[in-house]
Amino acid sequence: MTSKSLLNAILSMDAYNRGYEAGIELPTIIGTTYVGDAKIISSVADNNTEARDIGFYALAYQMGTDTIISYRGTDYPEEDTTIPRPMIVRSDTQQSAMISLQSKAMGT
Repeated sequence: MTSKSLLNAILSMDAYNRGYEAGIELPTIIGTTYVGDAKIISSVADNNTEARDIGFYALAYQMGTDTIISYRGTDYPEEDTTIPRPMIVRSDTQQSAMISLQSKAMGT
């Protein structure tokens, strides 16, 4: 069994390894792919051109009764997006994509 804080750290890195322009190509099937005890239940940006244009990608995981959201992105697409860095959701596209993913993950 993995500690919750360690699994959360792994999930925070997992968004960089799934979806378009992933660092490592990992198979992802919504609803059946697990990372430890966390099941991937939703994603955003694979088919969202506006989110892709700004380098945004997010995944929602279900772990017990918790929903965890992991995302990557940048406000500066001209910079090197292969270097992981913290992101603050600032643009309208990022914010609407996060709201959409949260709603989808929570079933609302």
